[in-house]
Amino acid sequence: MKTLIAILFTFNSILSYGQSTKVDNTFQLEVKKVDQRSRLFQMHFKGYYIRIPEDSKKIQFKLKAKSLTNEKETFNPNNLYVVLRDKNLRLRPFDGDFIQLVDVKPDDKTPYYGYHYNPEVTDTFKDYQMEGFKDVETCIDYGTNKKPHIKPIYFNTREFKTETFNLYFAMPKDQISGELYYGNIKLMDFKLD
Repeated sequence: MKTLIAILFTFNSILSYGQSTKVDNTFQLEVKKVDQRSRLFQMHFKGYYIRIPEDSKKIQFKLKAKSLTNEKETFNPNNLYVVLRDKNLRLRPFDGDFIQLVDVKPDDKTPYYGYHYNPEVTDTFKDYQMEGFKDVETCIDYGTNKKPHIKPIYFNTREFKTETFNLYFAMPKDQISGELYYGNIKLMDFKLD
């Protein structure tokens, strides 16, 4: 019975690739690839690196978004997240092909390490909280040890007709499966090799 369930789960994951899902009545999203990557994340301005915790692995999702109107539409990557039901975790992507933002008003004393401030872009990740699940985010502390000023990293929106992009998540090393969501819509179940 366990073998049959594993086969069905794997078959469902395979079928999810190449299938498009309509989101926000403006885009069709298609998952092109799910892959485990190296531990070091991209280099950002001023030599700043993001590293994932020692007990984690980096997962890449390659997605294709196509406008349903055949015109440029605004895509919000902050609506994408991974759910790990067995650990009751909801993971935010913390690196990818979008400009990274932080909700901190700039001043001359604050190093931003390549992150930008754009008050016009709302961080919508919190709009999709799940009861009983812990949100896992990457944050930057702009304060001190005595007075922390912690802010999560999120992404700028972008307008396009069609685009293929990557987003990266940090998952526990022992995790081999999960679910990818856009807002309240499940895009796929996935299983890692």
